Amino acid sequence: MTISSVNKAGIPEEEMSSKLGLPSLDMSLAFPQATPASQFPPPASDYYQLDDLLNPEEIEIRRKVRALMEKEIAPIMTKYWEKAEFPFTAIPKLASIGVAGGTIKGYGCPGLSLLGSAIATAEVARVDASCSTFILVHSSLAMLTIAMCGSEEQKQRYLPSLAQLRTVACWALTEPDNGSDASSLKTTATQVNGGWVLNGQKRWIGNSTFADILIVFARNTATNQINGFIVKKGAPGLNVTKIENKIGLRIVQNGDILMNKVFVPEEDKLPGVTCFQDTSKVLAVSRVMVAWQPIGISMGVYDICLRYLKERKQFGAPLAAFQLNQEKLVRMLGNIQGMLLVGWRLCKLYESGKMTPGQASLGKVYPQTSSPLFATTKIFPLVLRAGLDFADGQGNGSPSARAHGRERNPRRFLSRQGLLRSGADLLLRRHLRHQQPGHRPGDHGDRQLQARRSRLSKPALMNSRGRLYISS
Repeated sequence: MTISSVNKAGIPEEEMSSKLGLPSLDMSLAFPQATPASQFPPPASDYYQLDDLLNPEEIEIRRKVRALMEKEIAPIMTKYWEKAEFPFTAIPKLASIGVAGGTIKGYGCPGLSLLGSAIATAEVARVDASCSTFILVHSSLAMLTIAMCGSEEQKQRYLPSLAQLRTVACWALTEPDNGSDASSLKTTATQVNGGWVLNGQKRWIGNSTFADILIVFARNTATNQINGFIVKKGAPGLNVTKIENKIGLRIVQNGDILMNKVFVPEEDKLPGVTCFQDTSKVLAVSRVMVAWQPIGISMGVYDICLRYLKERKQFGAPLAAFQLNQEKLVRMLGNIQGMLLVGWRLCKLYESGKMTPGQASLGKVYPQTSSPLFATTKIFPLVLRAGLDFADGQGNGSPSARAHGRERNPRRFLSRQGLLRSGADLLLRRHLRHQQPGHRPGDHGDRQLQARRSRLSKPALMNSRGRLYISS
């Protein structure tokens, strides 16, 4: 006699197992009021008509990238995001739009204007943040490093296949112990007969698990300066493993890289990287591209939310008919216009040779002042949080939720928000001490600082006259 096992609910295991693993309902059946995100909505977030500031080539790039992302990429990305897998079938489609290599001229690269490349980044990010990160790492970091710091022979050997996405590259600078303080990296490069031997570890390197070539930065043991190297996939002593269980940018394959006596031939040493300052040439361009990534994501979130609020009905009316939702939409739309204009101006400053590191940083991080300036990565979370509010009970699976899961990434990419806040606190502390000569730790200045911090940490509310105040 066979006795069926019974679980705590009193249901036989055979019956329970027959109900597991069933596919979920199609979204059109499960939630018929709203169009699924796989059918991406038409653009509605460019309220000030950015196309008027673009030349015909840049307008065409925007149209071509937008069409491909909406029709070919949007329908498949949710499945890969859920599994935290990379959609390798999308690589040929991304190659077809011809944006890999961005501003690089020759060697099969598109030779776009900086603004054209930035627009392409934003249009990719508008539909999927992970795809834009894949392109950013491959194009604006790895390929650009070869173009700016490589020899002529290296450019001719590597850039054509990278531009066509027949091969993929990653950029390995960050280490477990050195993120923002990248110039203190510990990976070493020791010169030997015929080349170099690399030893060390890198972490959070996007594209690294499947990259064909790795741009690796290491400290020259003879000069103590930072040098750059092109390391090929499968090199003896090279071990790359995927970082699992991420919440943000789940599709991006970030990896840990271990190098144990990895030999790199002399021909694959980048001659243009002789110290850490040489990386700033590449980072200057990538900062602009990183500023445009949250612009694109915010545009996509707004477009999705606007359509959803028009389609979803409660209390006999579309959600878009309620004034509270309209106010949030207006704030989102206004923030996006400010972000677009900051991004556009950054591109023009760079192309004219006038952009300073401070201007690039301001474009990424909202200034620690009371001035109502718009910037990209500080305004970005505000747009996403409004998008999550709009997502209602459907929020956990929405594009807004997927985007919100990676909202900190632009700040982590090139700057650490925690360090920026610490710097602001330090400046405020110095200001208070300057006001009170003879200040000692624990005096009124510290209490003032704590009170200021506490006040700023409380939520801002709006009174009946429409004025913002800090709740007590």
